[in-house]
Amino acid sequence: MAELLRVEDLHRSFSGFPAVRGASLSVQAGEVVAVIGPNGAGKTTLFNLVTGVLLPDRGRVLFGGVDVTRWPAHRRCRAGVGRTFQIANVFPRLTVFDNVHAACLAHARKGFELFRPASRFAVQQAWEILEVTGLRGQAHRLAGTLSHGDQRILEIALALASRPRLLVLDEPTAGMSPEETASTLQLIARLNREHGLSVLFCEHDMEVVFSTAHRVVVMHQGRTIASGSPEQVRADPEVQRAYLGGEEVEAPAVRAQAAGGAGRPLLQVEGLHTYYGLSHVLFDVSLQVREGEAVFLLGRNGAGKSTTLKSLVGLVPPRRGIVRYRDRDVVGLAPHAVARLGVGYVPDDRRIFPDLTVWENLEVAVRGQGYWTFDRVFELFPVLREKRHHRGSHLSGGEQKMLAIARALVGNPDLLLLDEPMEGLAPRLVRVLEDRIRQLKATGLTVLLAEQNVGAALRLADRGYVIDDGRIRFEGTVEELQANHEVRRRYLLL
Repeated sequence: MAELLRVEDLHRSFSGFPAVRGASLSVQAGEVVAVIGPNGAGKTTLFNLVTGVLLPDRGRVLFGGVDVTRWPAHRRCRAGVGRTFQIANVFPRLTVFDNVHAACLAHARKGFELFRPASRFAVQQAWEILEVTGLRGQAHRLAGTLSHGDQRILEIALALASRPRLLVLDEPTAGMSPEETASTLQLIARLNREHGLSVLFCEHDMEVVFSTAHRVVVMHQGRTIASGSPEQVRADPEVQRAYLGGEEVEAPAVRAQAAGGAGRPLLQVEGLHTYYGLSHVLFDVSLQVREGEAVFLLGRNGAGKSTTLKSLVGLVPPRRGIVRYRDRDVVGLAPHAVARLGVGYVPDDRRIFPDLTVWENLEVAVRGQGYWTFDRVFELFPVLREKRHHRGSHLSGGEQKMLAIARALVGNPDLLLLDEPMEGLAPRLVRVLEDRIRQLKATGLTVLLAEQNVGAALRLADRGYVIDDGRIRFEGTVEELQANHEVRRRYLLL
């Protein structure tokens, strides 16, 4: 096979912080290559350097034998490099067809012609892409109403509009249900097998990596430390230490208070109905959280977990229903007013301040005097102490999640709402974060955990709920859910 992409000794720093320092890899024509590594290894920065979003401090990028190191992103795209990102980036108010058609028009340089309507150009190409990606049946739906998994597929469709020779995918299955993950993997394999498309992707899910990639490249601390077949990489001791968690991580001691079991109801939700515009999203949702409990809210992507939490804190006010916090109805209160009552919220997309340092991100969130001081959150997350002078944008995805939790804690809440804290994290970091949440629970903090990672949620929580299509489908203890095979199969795909 001919070599399609070669990356040689790339380096890139941000304000003196080295994100990539000596990364090298290659992709042969028709090959599927996976890049793996712990959070903060430099994977996304490497992909930005490969696709021209960023330019390196030194090193070379060759595509098709041509040095493209200093080429901007749009020029690399026209040369045959397609790209998707970690966060779905589609036009939510356009239909699925119009999203793909617009991308086809842009590639054909038909963005504007005064006397010839755009509807005459690239129509067949758009329909062909929808057929290939399995989105033809949803062509006339608004993109913003698609499930998370289908929006990620739509992103791949947009990338295909540029007729790429190399498709670069940044965590293509992040946040997907097992069913959505399987469909995405089938699509990638089909594009590679039937259309000869080369694929370079990064991923945390090792099952995805080892079942899809022809070759695996491993990054750690900005460097490439291994490359080989999935079997070779899986057996490499250095890879196991750096990424797969060959050793356990010791957690710092945190003061544990006896919660004394679950107390009186802290949060009561009754008959919640929430809409996005005309779309009815939550239907008669009711749940309860008692003081000192850790409660799970499980469901697939698009099931309504995030919308439920946003409804509780006032980000998406419900049209009907009651939300009582400490016996006070908080429906209609602004989010900051709900926070001042003692409700901490950690969104799934983190929402840290990228231009502020870790310390400054925490400073703006401090509320009164309480147990959670800076010293205690640094004890909980030692990496934040080490990086307290780093800007938020210079943290890895996992470190940003830790900062988002720490920021909520310094507000000294009585109830902590966690939205998908495990999503997109490396296996080793999932275990670390699980341990930290377990320590939070030991201090007596009440936690409502919306999560798709069923195993982690059941290890952390006392009881909880399963939500699907905006409706509560199950309520019970961890043991009752484990014993209910029908609920697990039907709503959690287990």
